[in-house]
Amino acid sequence: MLTNESLELILTKSQRCQRNWDLSKQVKEEDLQTLKTAVTNCPSKQNVLFYKVIFIQNREIIEKIHKSTDSFVYNFEPRKATTNAQILANTVAVFIRDRDVALGPRTEKEYAEGTTNGKIDIDEFKAVGIAAGYLNLTAHILGYKTGFYGAQHGQDTLLEIFGKQYIFCMLGIGYPDETKHRRDHHLNPTLEGLKDYRYNSLSKQVHVEEWK
Repeated sequence: MLTNESLELILTKSQRCQRNWDLSKQVKEEDLQTLKTAVTNCPSKQNVLFYKVIFIQNREIIEKIHKSTDSFVYNFEPRKATTNAQILANTVAVFIRDRDVALGPRTEKEYAEGTTNGKIDIDEFKAVGIAAGYLNLTAHILGYKTGFYGAQHGQDTLLEIFGKQYIFCMLGIGYPDETKHRRDHHLNPTLEGLKDYRYNSLSKQVHVEEWK
């Protein structure tokens, strides 16, 4: 059983993005099933379906997605950009829009507009955010590292792989490369210009109140 102290340590580490991976290992099948349980049993508004998740372990597809992420700008003048290496993880979970239109309108607004699947709405983003959070935390409890990717770039590549589906985000899940700092690019220093490059990282201070 997890102690409060060990759980708090996991929670603290789960906010940090992993940028390099030990690809000699593979996510355990029993862990993959637990990760699937995490994304299929989390709350959504009225427990309505808003998304589906594809877990990708095919290295050819993963590397193809990675090459399309050449958009992480680390120097503006002159412009220099690199890829988001968290997407090179052992497993990549892709969150894709999937509405249950058979339920009909869910709100008065949808009823008035006569729409059930016409717009991306806040309930979808909330549902995906909760599910992605569940997945991220579950992965860390199981001992893996993670890294989110917003999937807003490389649309031609994503269209080729996934077709005309709206992708909310992706989460790389896997084993860290213990020989590198977590913020070193997975391909550093083999990728041109990355010999001394390390992703930056910020720390946030969330204000918490307790009312009694």
